[in-house]
Amino acid sequence: MALQKLSILTIVIGLLFVLPTVAALPETAIIAELKVDGEHDSAGDTFTVTATVTNVGGQAALDVHGALQNVPDGWIVEPNTLLVNFGTIAPGQKAERTWKITRDEQDEIIAFEAGGANVNRAHSGRVNIPVNPLVLLALAGIALSSVARRRIAR
Repeated sequence: MALQKLSILTIVIGLLFVLPTVAALPETAIIAELKVDGEHDSAGDTFTVTATVTNVGGQAALDVHGALQNVPDGWIVEPNTLLVNFGTIAPGQKAERTWKITRDEQDEIIAFEAGGANVNRAHSGRVNIPVNPLVLLALAGIALSSVARRRIAR
């Protein structure tokens, strides 16, 4: 029983030292952006994707990390990780990571998300990696002709 009371007391004392430290981290703000360069309309296209995190706050952003999102399994990504650790980003500074991606026939809308120890999560805009626009037009034409045939049949 005495050991159990000692353990509880140790945990409480530990929390008294840890909680003020966590609460004392100054908050700051970041912006996440995602930029795509190169052709990416067709299977086999290789393009680059650059994620940028900018500290727009007045304090250093601590332990900043991020992830490229919604990348299909069949796409080849170099370096071979979607995760990135930027570490500390000073006020007004930027950190970047660039990936080289070769896509397959699967389309996707990719994005980037970042966060840190003293910042809220930031999401980039989404980037469409589309099918060939001519294919989309052909599919739209088929759908419209199907609707027109149904109306005529009535």
